[in-house]
Amino acid sequence: MAKIHTRTFRVRWSELDSSGTFSPENFLRYLIETAYDWGDSLGLGSVAYEEMGIYWLIRQTEMTIYKTPVHNDVVDLTIWMLSWQKVRGTRCFEIKFSNTGEVIAHGIQKIVSMDRTTNRPTVLVDEFIDSFKLENPIKFEESGISFSSSTNPFFSCAKTVEWQDLDAQQHVNNAVYFSYAREALAKALASQGVSFQSLIPAFLQIQYTSPAVWGEEIQLVVINEQPAVTPAIYHIKMFRKADGTSVSDCVIRLRD
Repeated sequence: MAKIHTRTFRVRWSELDSSGTFSPENFLRYLIETAYDWGDSLGLGSVAYEEMGIYWLIRQTEMTIYKTPVHNDVVDLTIWMLSWQKVRGTRCFEIKFSNTGEVIAHGIQKIVSMDRTTNRPTVLVDEFIDSFKLENPIKFEESGISFSSSTNPFFSCAKTVEWQDLDAQQHVNNAVYFSYAREALAKALASQGVSFQSLIPAFLQIQYTSPAVWGEEIQLVVINEQPAVTPAIYHIKMFRKADGTSVSDCVIRLRD
């Protein structure tokens, strides 16, 4: 029962976008798959979570991307727990090429343990947390980039949540929010005459504020507070059109 877990993935053709580039939201999907495999390896997989009456809610993900894999590349994703306090934890992850060990990306993810009945945060017993905790875990520092407080967007568009966007919890899958953000940014750049093919993220940070569900209409607002700075950092805010409540905030920094 390893407290550091690695899963191997082969980049599939279906994971490339229309420019022929690996879509970075697939890293987020790899991360979730690895996390569940990690639980299974410790005897704490999805079935055990259901029996315990808990589920995991991702609150924030931050990832720095150094390389872009291509079709048929084989990559290893390694995950480990950095810290846990009552109902909240932070885990780190690193993605490498299997054949060379070269780092593709790394980051951190903040999670919360939730009660399936009340849908409220719940404290986990120490024995459960001890299954994951390391004595001296490798730590990746947070970027320190804050989400924009600006109300002056240079682009805005709407998106209706589709059935295919949902996960088993009946709300939008965490990776899909980044797809929403990237599409909004692609449209924003296209409105400025910039090709979407140059939309290769070097860094992403996404905060999940409240879950969106099927049929909801989401307003996406793209903000670039420092347009003269290279590489540009864009903030994409997502709100419910019905009442203006926040759904998610995303930061994307593009490659030079």
